[in-house]
Amino acid sequence: MCAQVPAVLGRIVRLCRRADRRAVRLLLGRQVVTGVPAAGRLTATATAPAPPWSPSSACC
Repeated sequence: MCAQVPAVLGRIVRLCRRADRRAVRLLLGRQVVTGVPAAGRLTATATAPAPPWSPSSACC
């Protein structure tokens, strides 16, 4: 079933492009505009220092 996902997504994209190319471009553009900042925030969160109360930051 998981092997069929790429083929199904490809079929959906082709059908959508035939129906309304402008709407597909707009949707993909909006996904990129919202996805790139979200990825940046996740990266910043992953590289943030540990809080002082975490067990790994015990000094003694």
